[in-house]
Amino acid sequence: MLTILLQIPEKGRLRVKEVTADLSDTMAVIAHTAFPNAILTLDCFHIMKRCIDGVEEIRLRYGREAQAEQRRLELEHRRRLKRYAARRRCYRKKHPKNYKGKTRGRKPLRKNERFRPPALSNGDTRNELLKRSRYALTQTPDKWSERQNARMNTLFQLYPKLKEAYDITNRLRAIFRSPTLDRETAKVKFREWYKDVSKCSLREMKAARDAVRSREDEILNYFIDHSTNA
Repeated sequence: MLTILLQIPEKGRLRVKEVTADLSDTMAVIAHTAFPNAILTLDCFHIMKRCIDGVEEIRLRYGREAQAEQRRLELEHRRRLKRYAARRRCYRKKHPKNYKGKTRGRKPLRKNERFRPPALSNGDTRNELLKRSRYALTQTPDKWSERQNARMNTLFQLYPKLKEAYDITNRLRAIFRSPTLDRETAKVKFREWYKDVSKCSLREMKAARDAVRSREDEILNYFIDHSTNA
């Protein structure tokens, strides 16, 4: 890419005032080399995506735990059926059928009775709840449907750490969406956001904070003209 950009006449490249890019270090080197007079602005979309990826990592971690718990419950269910079948065989040996008809007493459990994981108040299992909340976690609450809102309330009650990560992401989103912030006032807001993240114990969000802080100057350039890749 750099080779192609350097084919542009130097006079034209020197007139470029701003370049927007993602978090790629390679793109930063290319931009500074090809357009030495331009300031580099990191697109807010990619900054937000880095934080949303942190929330997604937490969701996936809880999802793996939920799957492991469901497998444990299913295994316990199968073992219970085997124990029941063994007890029933033992009982039949001691108490052979001597009555008319095919059944007696309550209906026995089927040997292949289907396992049904516990359902939550909204009808989802924990596994389903975590899977179906993926898209909603990338949105702000005002965009949720009534059904999504109920699902997210259940999710956050069960997983308060996930709500903490989601709130941290939304606070950063609010900084980018503010129409009144300039570069200096935005810098103050970022400092406050760093402190909020430091108070949490989520390594995924702290990793996102460190990624933002390491490129802060280039991110703050967004608040000059609100330039993006779009």
